[in-house]
Amino acid sequence: MEQIQIYDVSVSEGQELIWHIAEVKRGHSTYRFEIHKATDCITVYFIGEDHSRFMITSLEEMLMMIPNEIEKKRYRNIVGNADWLLLNGIHDCRGMTEKEATAFLYLKENVLDEMEASIEA
Repeated sequence: MEQIQIYDVSVSEGQELIWHIAEVKRGHSTYRFEIHKATDCITVYFIGEDHSRFMITSLEEMLMMIPNEIEKKRYRNIVGNADWLLLNGIHDCRGMTEKEATAFLYLKENVLDEMEASIEA
């Protein structure tokens, strides 16, 4: 029986991905982050105590994607007063605690900003 080809598949060359684990320690607390650096972007994940991975984004960026003021207000009520959010999928999110956010900002200032500058150069 003759087989008819229905699909055409093409795969790009791809790009190199460099993967780092970063730990920020303060006192007895350790905060873990996973950094993915490609040729043109950096993605950072927060690693929870149960080893789950959360994407990090700012509240400001999330609110820009919500077109309606009523929905923005509802969203703010869900995440509280956090400036930074941890996302696990589309509907599962929480605000970063103050200590988590401080660890992330320390990582950003001391590692991520330099990585980002090397991409832009």
